[in-house]
Amino acid sequence: MPEEIKEDEAPEEELNEDDTSASKEKKPAKVKKSGNKKWIFLIILGILLAISGLGIKYAPNRLPFLTNKKFNNTEINIDEDNLSEEILSPFFIPPGPSDNTIRIDLSIVWDGLASVRFKKKELGIRKMMYDKFYNMAEQNQDLNEKIPYLENEVSSMLRSTLGVQNLVVKIKEIRYF
Repeated sequence: MPEEIKEDEAPEEELNEDDTSASKEKKPAKVKKSGNKKWIFLIILGILLAISGLGIKYAPNRLPFLTNKKFNNTEINIDEDNLSEEILSPFFIPPGPSDNTIRIDLSIVWDGLASVRFKKKELGIRKMMYDKFYNMAEQNQDLNEKIPYLENEVSSMLRSTLGVQNLVVKIKEIRYF
């Protein structure tokens, strides 16, 4: 019987040797290297894209293909200084010479202090804004052409009234009915 056990063990060893030699032949070394090259390429590509993105964001004037682009410096980043955008209730301008009622939707980006000051003086400030919109509507037939001018005028009016410099007025829509 001990001989039988030895015979049984021998074929298993031979099978194990055959399995290992066959498994070595199945795994070519080139597959591993090309896989590593792909990962290295992807990492380098990611780093280059990140550096390019940072360059465009923080140094747009140094890039020659962006010299013709205009960057708006008047916009305020809402994430900084606890700023929030608040949509005001719309202004309705009664029919004038063109027999159209005008609806003006606007929002203001400001900090909490300006918002509180606005709430205290809301009626007086809205009256000043309404008067400005009404006078412009009498002078011009289409206020959509005057949106940048109106935004600047209302912004300066709010800055002087509220005593806050960090705000931006955005006219969302001027609609004629």
